[in-house]
Amino acid sequence: MIKFRIVLVEDDLQARKQMKTLLTSLIPDCQVDDYGDVASATCAITKQASGPPFDVAILDFGLPKNYGDPPEIDESLCALVRKVMPDALIVHISSYLNDEEVKKDLNQSHPAHKPRGLILEKPGDPAQDMSRIRSALYAQCIDWKLDALSGGTSSYYLLRGRPDLSSQSATTLISDLCNDLSAYWQHLDAQMQQRLLQYLDYEQSEDGRLRFFLK
Repeated sequence: MIKFRIVLVEDDLQARKQMKTLLTSLIPDCQVDDYGDVASATCAITKQASGPPFDVAILDFGLPKNYGDPPEIDESLCALVRKVMPDALIVHISSYLNDEEVKKDLNQSHPAHKPRGLILEKPGDPAQDMSRIRSALYAQCIDWKLDALSGGTSSYYLLRGRPDLSSQSATTLISDLCNDLSAYWQHLDAQMQQRLLQYLDYEQSEDGRLRFFLK
Protein backbone atom coordinates (compact mmCIF):
# COMPACT_ATOMS: atom_id res chain seq x y z
CA MET A 1 0.00 0.00 0.00
CA ILE A 2 1.37 3.43 -0.98
CA LYS A 3 1.23 5.78 2.01
CA PHE A 4 3.72 8.46 0.99
CA ARG A 5 4.36 10.04 -2.41
CA ILE A 6 7.75 11.62 -3.14
CA VAL A 7 8.92 13.60 -6.17
CA LEU A 8 12.68 13.59 -6.73
CA VAL A 9 14.26 16.02 -9.20
CA GLU A 10 17.98 15.51 -9.82
CA ASP A 11 19.77 15.77 -13.18
CA ASP A 12 22.60 13.39 -12.21
CA LEU A 13 21.12 10.04 -13.22
CA GLN A 14 23.41 7.94 -11.04
CA ALA A 15 22.76 10.08 -7.97
CA ARG A 16 19.03 10.04 -8.67
CA LYS A 17 18.93 6.24 -8.93
CA GLN A 18 20.90 5.89 -5.71
CA MET A 19 18.59 8.24 -3.81
CA LYS A 20 15.50 6.50 -5.16
CA THR A 21 16.83 3.09 -4.12
CA LEU A 22 17.67 4.34 -0.64
CA LEU A 23 14.30 6.03 -0.18
CA THR A 24 12.28 2.97 -1.20
CA SER A 25 14.44 0.85 1.09
CA LEU A 26 14.13 3.17 4.09
CA ILE A 27 10.44 3.98 3.50
CA PRO A 28 8.88 0.76 2.12
CA ASP A 29 5.39 2.27 1.78
CA CYS A 30 6.50 5.18 -0.42
CA GLN A 31 6.30 5.82 -4.15
CA VAL A 32 9.12 7.87 -5.69
CA ASP A 33 8.58 9.62 -9.03
CA ASP A 34 11.91 10.87 -10.36
CA TYR A 35 12.77 13.45 -13.04
CA GLY A 36 15.92 15.02 -14.44
CA ASP A 37 14.77 18.45 -15.64
CA VAL A 38 12.47 21.31 -14.69
CA ALA A 39 9.97 20.86 -17.52
CA SER A 40 9.23 17.20 -16.75
CA ALA A 41 8.97 17.83 -13.01
CA THR A 42 6.69 20.85 -13.54
CA CYS A 43 4.25 18.72 -15.55
CA ALA A 44 4.26 15.99 -12.91
CA ILE A 45 3.75 18.34 -9.96
CA THR A 46 0.98 20.24 -11.73
CA LYS A 47 -0.79 16.99 -12.65
CA GLN A 48 -0.41 15.52 -9.18
CA ALA A 49 -1.93 18.62 -7.58
CA SER A 50 -5.38 17.43 -8.72
CA GLY A 51 -4.86 13.97 -7.21
CA PRO A 52 -3.24 12.85 -3.98
CA PRO A 53 -0.42 15.42 -3.79
CA PHE A 54 3.24 14.71 -3.13
CA ASP A 55 4.19 14.55 0.53
CA VAL A 56 7.87 15.35 -0.17
CA ALA A 57 9.60 17.26 -2.97
CA ILE A 58 13.37 16.69 -3.22
CA LEU A 59 14.80 19.36 -5.51
CA ASP A 60 18.33 19.84 -6.78
CA PHE A 61 19.20 23.53 -7.00
CA GLY A 62 21.01 23.28 -10.34
CA LEU A 63 18.72 21.80 -12.98
CA PRO A 64 18.36 21.95 -16.78
CA LYS A 65 15.11 23.52 -17.95
CA ASN A 66 14.71 20.73 -20.51
CA TYR A 67 16.55 17.46 -21.08
CA GLY A 68 19.97 18.24 -22.60
CA ASP A 69 20.09 21.88 -21.50
CA PRO A 70 22.90 23.07 -19.21
CA PRO A 71 21.90 23.20 -15.52
CA GLU A 72 21.13 26.53 -13.89
CA ILE A 73 19.81 27.63 -10.51
CA ASP A 74 16.07 27.01 -10.35
CA GLU A 75 13.54 28.06 -7.74
CA SER A 76 10.44 27.69 -9.93
CA LEU A 77 9.79 24.13 -8.74
CA CYS A 78 9.99 25.16 -5.10
CA ALA A 79 7.56 28.02 -5.76
CA LEU A 80 5.19 25.66 -7.61
CA VAL A 81 5.19 23.09 -4.80
CA ARG A 82 4.53 25.78 -2.21
CA LYS A 83 1.63 27.05 -4.30
CA VAL A 84 -0.17 23.80 -5.13
CA MET A 85 0.99 21.60 -2.21
CA PRO A 86 1.62 24.01 0.67
CA ASP A 87 1.93 21.30 3.32
CA ALA A 88 4.55 19.27 1.47
CA LEU A 89 8.03 18.83 2.89
CA ILE A 90 10.52 20.56 0.56
CA VAL A 91 14.10 19.29 0.51
CA HIS A 92 16.78 21.28 -1.36
CA ILE A 93 20.02 19.56 -2.33
CA SER A 94 22.96 21.52 -3.70
CA SER A 95 26.71 21.60 -4.11
CA TYR A 96 26.65 25.40 -3.97
CA LEU A 97 25.19 26.32 -0.59
CA ASN A 98 27.88 28.97 -0.15
CA ASP A 99 27.07 30.60 -3.50
CA GLU A 100 25.60 34.08 -2.92
CA GLU A 101 22.77 33.57 -5.42
CA VAL A 102 21.86 30.26 -3.82
CA LYS A 103 21.92 31.85 -0.35
CA LYS A 104 19.64 34.63 -1.57
CA ASP A 105 17.14 32.19 -3.09
CA LEU A 106 17.14 30.03 0.05
CA ASN A 107 16.51 33.03 2.30
CA GLN A 108 13.61 34.12 0.10
CA SER A 109 12.01 30.68 -0.21
CA HIS A 110 12.75 29.50 3.34
CA PRO A 111 12.75 32.61 5.56
CA ALA A 112 14.10 31.96 9.05
CA HIS A 113 14.30 28.25 8.18
CA LYS A 114 10.56 27.71 8.42
CA PRO A 115 9.28 24.21 9.17
CA ARG A 116 8.58 21.80 6.32
CA GLY A 117 11.95 22.54 4.79
CA LEU A 118 15.25 20.71 4.72
CA ILE A 119 18.54 21.75 3.09
CA LEU A 120 21.18 19.13 2.25
CA GLU A 121 24.65 19.72 0.86
CA LYS A 122 26.29 17.67 -1.91
CA PRO A 123 28.42 15.69 -1.86
CA GLY A 124 27.22 14.21 1.38
CA ASP A 125 26.41 10.82 2.80
CA PRO A 126 23.41 9.68 0.71
CA ALA A 127 22.25 7.09 3.26
CA GLN A 128 22.43 9.63 6.09
CA ASP A 129 20.70 12.30 4.01
CA MET A 130 17.84 9.96 3.03
CA SER A 131 17.50 8.97 6.69
CA ARG A 132 17.09 12.65 7.58
CA ILE A 133 14.35 12.93 4.98
CA ARG A 134 12.62 9.87 6.46
CA SER A 135 12.77 11.39 9.94
CA ALA A 136 11.32 14.69 8.71
CA LEU A 137 8.56 12.91 6.76
CA TYR A 138 7.54 10.73 9.70
CA ALA A 139 7.54 13.76 12.01
CA GLN A 140 5.32 15.59 9.54
CA CYS A 141 2.93 12.64 9.34
CA ILE A 142 2.53 12.74 13.11
CA ASP A 143 2.03 16.51 12.98
CA TRP A 144 -0.82 16.05 10.45
CA LYS A 145 -2.70 13.88 12.93
CA LEU A 146 -1.97 16.20 15.84
CA ASP A 147 -3.29 19.02 13.68
CA ALA A 148 -6.46 17.06 12.91
CA LEU A 149 -6.97 16.32 16.61
CA SER A 150 -6.82 20.04 17.35
CA GLY A 151 -9.32 20.82 14.60
CA GLY A 152 -6.81 22.05 12.02
CA THR A 153 -7.39 21.93 8.27
CA SER A 154 -3.97 21.39 6.69
CA SER A 155 -4.31 17.61 6.99
CA TYR A 156 -7.54 17.70 4.98
CA TYR A 157 -5.77 19.42 2.08
CA LEU A 158 -2.76 17.14 2.11
CA LEU A 159 -4.73 13.93 2.42
CA ARG A 160 -7.09 14.60 -0.49
CA GLY A 161 -7.81 11.28 -2.11
CA ARG A 162 -7.12 9.43 1.14
CA PRO A 163 -9.30 8.89 4.21
CA ASP A 164 -10.23 12.34 5.49
CA LEU A 165 -8.76 12.73 8.95
CA SER A 166 -11.10 15.60 9.74
CA SER A 167 -14.10 13.24 9.64
CA GLN A 168 -12.59 10.60 11.92
CA SER A 169 -13.46 10.40 15.60
CA ALA A 170 -10.96 11.54 18.19
CA THR A 171 -10.65 7.94 19.38
CA THR A 172 -9.73 6.74 15.88
CA LEU A 173 -7.26 9.60 15.40
CA ILE A 174 -5.57 8.90 18.72
CA SER A 175 -5.34 5.21 17.84
CA ASP A 176 -3.82 6.02 14.43
CA LEU A 177 -1.42 8.49 16.02
CA CYS A 178 -0.23 5.96 18.60
CA ASN A 179 0.24 3.32 15.89
CA ASP A 180 2.36 5.76 13.89
CA LEU A 181 4.41 6.62 16.95
CA SER A 182 5.11 2.94 17.61
CA ALA A 183 6.19 2.44 14.00
CA TYR A 184 8.18 5.66 13.54
CA TRP A 185 9.56 6.50 16.99
CA GLN A 186 13.07 5.16 16.44
CA HIS A 187 13.37 7.25 13.26
CA LEU A 188 12.31 10.58 14.83
CA ASP A 189 15.01 13.01 15.90
CA ALA A 190 15.55 13.76 19.58
CA GLN A 191 13.94 17.21 19.38
CA MET A 192 10.71 15.79 17.95
CA GLN A 193 10.67 13.01 20.55
CA GLN A 194 11.05 15.51 23.39
CA ARG A 195 8.25 17.66 22.01
CA LEU A 196 5.89 14.69 21.79
CA LEU A 197 6.71 13.51 25.31
CA GLN A 198 5.15 16.72 26.62
CA TYR A 199 1.77 15.22 25.71
CA LEU A 200 2.41 11.47 25.63
CA ASP A 201 3.63 8.65 27.83
CA TYR A 202 4.74 5.22 26.71
CA GLU A 203 5.52 1.78 28.04
CA GLN A 204 7.70 -0.93 26.55
CA SER A 205 6.51 -4.51 26.21
CA GLU A 206 8.68 -7.57 26.74
CA ASP A 207 9.26 -7.88 23.00
CA GLY A 208 10.58 -4.30 22.88
CA ARG A 209 7.52 -2.71 21.23
CA LEU A 210 6.47 0.72 22.47
CA ARG A 211 2.86 1.49 23.39
CA PHE A 212 1.92 5.18 23.49
CA PHE A 213 -0.98 6.89 25.26
CA LEU A 214 -1.99 10.46 26.05
CA LYS A 215 -1.04 11.88 29.43
